[in-house]
Amino acid sequence: MANPDTKDRIAEAALRLFNQYGLASVRLQHIADEVGISVGNLAYHFKNKEAIAQVLYYRFCDEFAKVLALYSTGPTFADLDRQLDGFFQFFARHRFYLLDFLELGRLVPVAPTHWQQQQHKLLLQLRRRLAYHVEQGDLRPEPEPDLYDLLAQNLWLTVIFWIPQQLMGQPAVDLTGGPYRQRYKAHIWAQVNPYLSAKGRLEFSGLAAPPRRDQR
Repeated sequence: MANPDTKDRIAEAALRLFNQYGLASVRLQHIADEVGISVGNLAYHFKNKEAIAQVLYYRFCDEFAKVLALYSTGPTFADLDRQLDGFFQFFARHRFYLLDFLELGRLVPVAPTHWQQQQHKLLLQLRRRLAYHVEQGDLRPEPEPDLYDLLAQNLWLTVIFWIPQQLMGQPAVDLTGGPYRQRYKAHIWAQVNPYLSAKGRLEFSGLAAPPRRDQR
């Protein structure tokens, strides 16, 4: 019977290596060496790299769903700020997913369609948050038709693609430190800031400072 602890160790080792070197560059031997087991032992738990990628993909889905579920905790700017923390930690942990999306789609054929559905849920949440804050008077009435819909789409793009953009050319950069997380949130909040009402500015105050010049 397969040892679940060994399977978890293999999956976590694969995640580290995929994040650092890319999905296509990592072989089973690399993963086995990272865990400290033989390739034969690894193959007892996962017959190939596709099987490992599938397990990581479904873990990815479960963890992303948990971050999406934070939407239900509340509608305030502070609630959104906490959810943004969750998205940053999530994408930092699963960076290979977006960097190697085409390769992952080859290994896990259901991934592209399912990920599109998950992204749509996030976009709907952002649209609903903006609509709520307009109703509450935290955001100014829409200056022109569909502008807040475009704002929601821009926020969505930043939430998902800010980290991959930062990693272009330097995939091994350490994202665990606070500065990257603060910069991530600052870029998102900077898009909302111009539309805040006086009431909204009071609620927003202290949540996210704009990025310093040396952080842009």
